[in-house]
Amino acid sequence: MRVALYARVSTEEQAEGYSIDAQRRTFQALCQARNWEIYNEYLEEGRSARTEHVNKRPVFKVIIADA
Repeated sequence: MRVALYARVSTEEQAEGYSIDAQRRTFQALCQARNWEIYNEYLEEGRSARTEHVNKRPVFKVIIADA
């Protein structure tokens, strides 16, 4: 199975323990354990999924286009 990884933090407070790198390591370990092929990794820092319109989240827009 081919998968895409999306990691995001919206604030510095969220980054504590949930940093982009920590999320990537967790996703990569899961994919390796399940023999999934990582198609691409999409990383977006400082963007709120709840309060920001999708037009202000450029990486998320790329994911939608790639899908």
